[in-house]
Amino acid sequence: MKNILFSLFLLLMIGCQNIETEYDGLLMTGTESNEFVKFAIDEQGSYAISVTSTVCVQQDVKVYIDVDDEALAKYNTKYGTQYVMVPQNAYKLENKEVMISAGQSISSSALVSIINKEELQDGIAYVIPVSIKSVDSGMEVIETNRTIFLKLSKTILFAAPFVGTTTTTRNFPLDEEDIITGIQQYTWEVKFKAQTFDRRVTSEPIKLGGIYNNMLRFGESGNPGNILEVYAGTENKLIAKTEFMVNTWYMLSIVNDGKTLTLYVNGIKDNSMALTPYEYQFDGVEIGQSLKGYEAAQLFHGWLGGIRYWSRALSAREIRTNLCGVNPNAEGLEACYQMNEGQGNVFYDSTPHQRHLRYPENINVQWTEVENKCVE
Repeated sequence: MKNILFSLFLLLMIGCQNIETEYDGLLMTGTESNEFVKFAIDEQGSYAISVTSTVCVQQDVKVYIDVDDEALAKYNTKYGTQYVMVPQNAYKLENKEVMISAGQSISSSALVSIINKEELQDGIAYVIPVSIKSVDSGMEVIETNRTIFLKLSKTILFAAPFVGTTTTTRNFPLDEEDIITGIQQYTWEVKFKAQTFDRRVTSEPIKLGGIYNNMLRFGESGNPGNILEVYAGTENKLIAKTEFMVNTWYMLSIVNDGKTLTLYVNGIKDNSMALTPYEYQFDGVEIGQSLKGYEAAQLFHGWLGGIRYWSRALSAREIRTNLCGVNPNAEGLEACYQMNEGQGNVFYDSTPHQRHLRYPENINVQWTEVENKCVE
């Protein structure tokens, strides 16, 4: 409703206003600054869109708009993203014909509404693309601004297990048929929240976990306990610039494109380093430090909110898209442990590969964080 009232306010109070562009034409309102717009469906059920002329029109101009699946496909191809079209029975577009009245530069509004939230799956980045399809006058459409992409945003609640015990510290080897070898590029992601960064043993680091001979440790080589080191193989160590805080959720994304190792923290690049090409393998997941005798000495006190492993290097744009969740069928996603079961001692892999992580029956996982929030 706020969005609708603001659009009406613009029409009534601003009137006709020229926009400085390279050449004159029609565009979806707002795309001159950003073609991607957040549609917060928890806060509003509808989003008002309109068409803008870069110059005041001399006569009434009818513009026909519609949802454009092809535009989204082209965007995904261009930027390597994996946005998904909203299911057809989950939304509606009201008023596909808008009018720019004579003497004005902004059209009447059309409404995009979400009518069935139950059709929307958590973790999938949904978008509704709306494009200018045709115009009943000789006015041109500015191609770069023909489409507005409404990115659906909602608050996702998730549970998380406490892994600050020696019993939850464990290595989970994959079955032989599930092991992937010869990997040259990869991305692995870990979501965590620390209860404390205090060491159990002064001379020992704190190990968050690892995959193959890649691992994450805090407080190595005399660094403070909240300084992260990322290992890729045995020779490469990247030290994070972020000073991590307790009781704060972070998403770590470690990307190896075959030449460079890059760390992203909550979707923002933290640091990177050059690498010598190396072949990796995905043969299991380690939580904490499972090496006998070090379980307690390098214990991480905190929670895990998910682990993902990809057999390709993700782009920064993809990482930011997937901060709250991911499509389990995404290209190259080999395992996705959302760790939001809320009970039990199995972390289920949501991908079709079904590489589940199972604790022995006698180990109880503590689910002490059950109402965490992530805003897409």
